[in-house]
Amino acid sequence: MLLTSAQQRTVSSIQEAIKPRTPAPPPSSSPQEVLIEPLQPSRAFGSALGSAGQRALKLYKSGSPEAKPIDWKKLAHVQLVKDHDEVCSAIMLFAELHAQKSPATKVLMFPKSWAVDGRGEILDPYLMSNSSRESYSLASLFSLTEYERIMYLEPPGHIFDATVMASVLAFSPQAPLMSLQSRDSPNDRSSEMLLVTPSASQYRQLSKRNAKHPETDIDLLQNSFPYAQDSHILAQADSLPHTSDLRAASEEFNATEFLDGTAYIRVVDSELAGPQYDVPYPERVAARPRVADAEAIWSRVYDGFRLGRMSICGLDLEPLRKD
Repeated sequence: MLLTSAQQRTVSSIQEAIKPRTPAPPPSSSPQEVLIEPLQPSRAFGSALGSAGQRALKLYKSGSPEAKPIDWKKLAHVQLVKDHDEVCSAIMLFAELHAQKSPATKVLMFPKSWAVDGRGEILDPYLMSNSSRESYSLASLFSLTEYERIMYLEPPGHIFDATVMASVLAFSPQAPLMSLQSRDSPNDRSSEMLLVTPSASQYRQLSKRNAKHPETDIDLLQNSFPYAQDSHILAQADSLPHTSDLRAASEEFNATEFLDGTAYIRVVDSELAGPQYDVPYPERVAARPRVADAEAIWSRVYDGFRLGRMSICGLDLEPLRKD
């Protein structure tokens, strides 16, 4: 199969983006420990650590000999993609984590059929654009038993502060599954941010349940892990804002306070098809927040997404198809 120069640039960009990069530890650290400064939980996720986690984080930041060593190779940020359209958004999140020197491992999960042909040969998954979407559940996160804990962030989104994610990943209490509250119901889970402790037995149970009674990802997690215990709450739903929330900003909106309290923002606006699409300019203008400081953040996120698609994935925005 011959590739055009544009396709070759695209493949090279993606391969470069997903190539593992392990930050070099400082001279005072053990080979398994990588320090990033400043590790912090932020106001939004401070409660997720609990008193024990906050104390452990404080000892870690101070360099105290009492601090528990962190093996960052056992902690991972995981992106699970089901459709080729989702690959670039996932890799862009990895690129943001890498740019901010996040020490945790980055793992991209995708259907096996993307990489293996009928003869069992490994192919480039990105070029198999005619592969059909297949059943692939968030339960697969529990299968990654080579890691002690993993974090999943639902794309598309933008990471403002990777140190917050690192502190939550490393110092929050152990639990099979921790998540945010649902925006729709305080008694339900959200899949926008998940903290998972992998377990082979848990993965088998979830797979068996889903095979017998297929459910959506969020229903499977909600029914398997009832959201009734405070220990399973990472934070309130508004701890992870959407770009659409900026439209509700009042004239008293404080951009500095918003950015200081936001580690990750979902790029979601009901008026727009998605940040990956080339929306007509009038529609984009109509969707912008009316408050200047909120609009500046909104535009920064959307403009950054477009630039990221070009610089990281070698892709421009997709043409908007209206049925």
